[in-house]
Amino acid sequence: MTCASGIAFCLLNLLAERGVRDIVVAPGARSQALALAAVALERAGLVRLTVRIDERVAAFTAFGMAKALDSPAVVITTSGSAVANLYPAVVEASHSFVPLIVITADRPRELHGKRSNQTMNQEKFFSHWVRFFCHIEQDVPGERVIDSALQAALGVSSLRGAGPGPVHINVAFDNPLSCAHAVQPGDNKGSALKHKKVLRSKRETLVLRKDDPPTVIIAGTGSGRRPADIACATGWPLVAEISSGSRFGPFLIKNYRNWLTENSLDIRRAIVFGHPTLSSEIPTFLTKRSIDTIVVAPFGREFYNPSGTARPVANVLVDEDSFSGIPLGAAKFASASAGCISQDVISSDRPRGHRVTRQQLVSEIWNITKEDEILFFGSSQLIRVADSILPGKRVTVFANRGLSGIDGNLSTAAGIAIATNRTTRVLVGDLTGVHDIGALLIPLMEAKYRLQIVIGNDFGGGIFDTLEVHATPSDYKRVLYVPCRVDFRLVSHAFGWKYTFCPDPNSLRKALKSRIFPHLLEVHLAV
Repeated sequence: MTCASGIAFCLLNLLAERGVRDIVVAPGARSQALALAAVALERAGLVRLTVRIDERVAAFTAFGMAKALDSPAVVITTSGSAVANLYPAVVEASHSFVPLIVITADRPRELHGKRSNQTMNQEKFFSHWVRFFCHIEQDVPGERVIDSALQAALGVSSLRGAGPGPVHINVAFDNPLSCAHAVQPGDNKGSALKHKKVLRSKRETLVLRKDDPPTVIIAGTGSGRRPADIACATGWPLVAEISSGSRFGPFLIKNYRNWLTENSLDIRRAIVFGHPTLSSEIPTFLTKRSIDTIVVAPFGREFYNPSGTARPVANVLVDEDSFSGIPLGAAKFASASAGCISQDVISSDRPRGHRVTRQQLVSEIWNITKEDEILFFGSSQLIRVADSILPGKRVTVFANRGLSGIDGNLSTAAGIAIATNRTTRVLVGDLTGVHDIGALLIPLMEAKYRLQIVIGNDFGGGIFDTLEVHATPSDYKRVLYVPCRVDFRLVSHAFGWKYTFCPDPNSLRKALKSRIFPHLLEVHLAV
């Protein structure tokens, strides 16, 4: 039987040899061998180690790293309830196709079923939400097991075509939980195999031609720039959500919500990328009109299908020889929408007293964010406001829209900032910020990173104001809006962050230019 330190080092070293670079550790007794092995690998320059005390924060931090780099990242925890705290990040990773590697320490089998301390059944704990599971019982893991885990995480040989996503490795350790003479970097050579994301799909590839029916390109969250490139190549109009990565180009429909409701619109086909979640107009357009809906979904048992009649394809290619020029109809669509901002938006953007409106807040942040910076939108009303009014711009935008939860938004943004080493700006509402407030805790021996958090504070869940709720104002306010008053100045100081209160647009504009990190800005919204 190999000692705990030998097992832990072998496991992490095999992952590092195969290109895994980011490891996030939450401290714990049973997982100490894994944590110490991660330190040894960092000291050897093989991985980047990040430590967080809260397991949910740690999981979403690793999730953000994997999401930003499109490469597997590891989170390590001890046994028991620590494992349960990983669940929100695991299901978000599953629905977002993000390669998160979860490694959990466990008690040996002989301690199970006896009410031993901090012991529960962790085998297949994450059920079908993970692409791969293996249990390692007090033995050195084989290379084949690690290769299988990585292949599943990257979607190379994904189970039932599920695509990239989380995997779970559960490791049972017996006493002693660490030993003095652990294996050192370089002792385990492994196969040095570098895994690449090679997605195989049984679905067809669609070739786009100029004589195809009038088509609109729709880009939801996670689309990347491909939809914008296709719009430019074909001249077809582009509807792109703010979190799509495609919100730019000459054929972008700048007020797509109004445009999609026009009765005179001559569109017979839609090609959908990513995961549209930010408006009701897109699913209504696809459902109520006789639109031939094609969804680019090379993997996954589920795909975006609001009408129930959409058909998935693995990819779309442009027959460039077929497109000799830009169709005039598409140019007309784009130019007609160029200045199409509704009067409701304009009037609501006027200052009320000295407070900043939601429209002003998202506009100021959008305007100041540079092409080499990153913008993360939290799950709040602000991302919907941004989606409804902001023009096109080449900005790297992230958002957790797999399940659109408010948990882990700040931690995800922190992981993105650490992984990319780029200035990252995150915009959240007050409840989303409070929900993940533990993300502000950076342990003393951990490096700071370039993160700026902007909290649009409307003292409750303002997003519910957009819903039709059959309740008395008092009941609605108590159980849905949930008014809260949090002193973010004291919170920031407690965690050692710079804090700036922005009472008006001018102070906001000035604070956004700050190069002091980490930095929390608070804006009391005009509501």
